[in-house]
Amino acid sequence: MESKGKALAAIAVVALLLIAGMWVLLGSGKKDTSVTLTDAMGREVTVATKPDSVVSCSPAITEMIYSFGAGDILLGCTSYCDYPSQVVSAKENGTVKVIGNFYTNLNTEMIIGLSPDIVFMEESVENSIQQISKLDDAGIKVVVLKTASGFEAINDNFDLMGKALHLESKASQLSQNMDLKLKSVATKVAGETVKPSVMIAVYWNSNSIWVAGNGTSIDEILASAGGNNAFHSSNSYDQVNAEDILAADPDIIVLCGMALGNADVALSQLQNDPVLKDLNAVKNGKVYVLLDQSENTLVRQGERMVEGAYLLAMIMYPELFTKTLPKTLYDDYKSYLPSTW
Repeated sequence: MESKGKALAAIAVVALLLIAGMWVLLGSGKKDTSVTLTDAMGREVTVATKPDSVVSCSPAITEMIYSFGAGDILLGCTSYCDYPSQVVSAKENGTVKVIGNFYTNLNTEMIIGLSPDIVFMEESVENSIQQISKLDDAGIKVVVLKTASGFEAINDNFDLMGKALHLESKASQLSQNMDLKLKSVATKVAGETVKPSVMIAVYWNSNSIWVAGNGTSIDEILASAGGNNAFHSSNSYDQVNAEDILAADPDIIVLCGMALGNADVALSQLQNDPVLKDLNAVKNGKVYVLLDQSENTLVRQGERMVEGAYLLAMIMYPELFTKTLPKTLYDDYKSYLPSTW
């Protein structure tokens, strides 16, 4: 009888061990959720669990974090991060800390003190990239996104951030939404066979004028809206003079990036310069100024670039739209966009 009891006890112990082993094997009913991604610098980064806190080192990245619905886990961002309005309020009330400027003075010590699960950076911002080793040493994961030169790169960034945030389905949704909006713009202008030439100035003051050329995100935005870049032959962003502009003689001039330049100086030169005042765009009243958040639809490489495409289509083909854009646009630009695309 005693040996039978010992046998039963042994069976019970083995059963318990088997159950315990299965419990460990199954992870308490949870599957392994770790994600390994290859970021824009070719670095392999493994994110074991869905992050609870992040830091953004660029305005475009901050916008993307909010697009993912993850603004509530943002601990820090740059002084240039000014969209959406929630991040402005969060910086004002101190729930999101300012960790430095965009291109300069990144406060690595502050970031380490915030102890985020992930820090997101842009590959072209050397000020940020130089801090990766310090953050690695502090045990903080860094994911580097592309500095987007077009819509394909934006989709790549959606994919990277989606993996890092464990929100891959949301990444697919954002990509599909942007692609649908692009198709909507393309469909709107598809019947236009005569495409105007457009000069887009990204910087203009009394001493220097810079335009967007081939290989820039602005060049792609303009093409997607059905326009021809008057300076497509220029590589990247190029400095030009009055004679260059006269030779191009664009049908339309769009001034953006004027947060660093001076729109008043640009307009004054266009109207009074003996060379520039004879441009077709000036004589026909086809000079537009994009300021504040409206200019960021062109100069900030993010998903709002598709809104920039819509605005440019409205500028180039006003007869196709029920609303007419003013010659100067500000933060209220969204009131001219469709409520649904």
